[in-house]
Amino acid sequence: MPTTHHFTPTHYHNTLGAHQPALHIQPGDTVITTTVDARGQDAAGAKITVGPNPQTGPFYIESAEPGDTLVVHLDRLTPNRDTGWSSRMLAENIIDPWYVPSLPFEVDREVAIWQVDTAAGTATLVEPEGRLGHFTLPIAPMVGCFGVAPYGNQAISAMTSAEAQFTVDVLKGKRSGWPRGENADYIFTLGNARPLDQAVQHATTEMLKWLQADYGLTMREANLLMGYCVQYDLGNMYDPAYTMVCKIPKRFLPA
Repeated sequence: MPTTHHFTPTHYHNTLGAHQPALHIQPGDTVITTTVDARGQDAAGAKITVGPNPQTGPFYIESAEPGDTLVVHLDRLTPNRDTGWSSRMLAENIIDPWYVPSLPFEVDREVAIWQVDTAAGTATLVEPEGRLGHFTLPIAPMVGCFGVAPYGNQAISAMTSAEAQFTVDVLKGKRSGWPRGENADYIFTLGNARPLDQAVQHATTEMLKWLQADYGLTMREANLLMGYCVQYDLGNMYDPAYTMVCKIPKRFLPA
């Protein structure tokens, strides 16, 4: 029978790698746990570990082995304190070099503090910023860092300052070249590489293969569908390798 594990982390890792598992779980199991923010601050705002990006886990999924697909359902991700922080300046590497000196370097090391209202689903700038004032945005909780061990020892890690619940499964003998995912509205694939066009190629190829393998489309049908319905999101341009998301609205998929 599937088990629900309530896991309280006592140690965090700053890398995705072959660390000793914090917990062994079975396919079908659910884990309820907590994570700290990118600077190592917990739900009370206390710094309990070092940054950058300390991660909860890793978790060892029994029976998973090379050649399988690991499925992770992010059941719930809820901010666990009423404040958050962010940078005040754009990253230099996404700006034309000639325009970089115009950036507000005086705030480069400052952070913006946000008041988080979980019930309303919003975050509001605590200190008003010029014409933006007490700027309010809808929140969309995300997993900051998430991955598998590099050589198949079934360890996963996650990072955000939140309460998190996830459920795992293993698709035996089903290979995936690059990560695949879905939400209520889209199926999507991710490619990670440098230069950017290679990340696009990885994500697009994985989607093309997925449409044929799981949705029964021929190569010609998949080409036609993607040619008119595909959408791309740039997931990351800050790190040395870029991330591109290739997605298809579910409403266009064959029944």
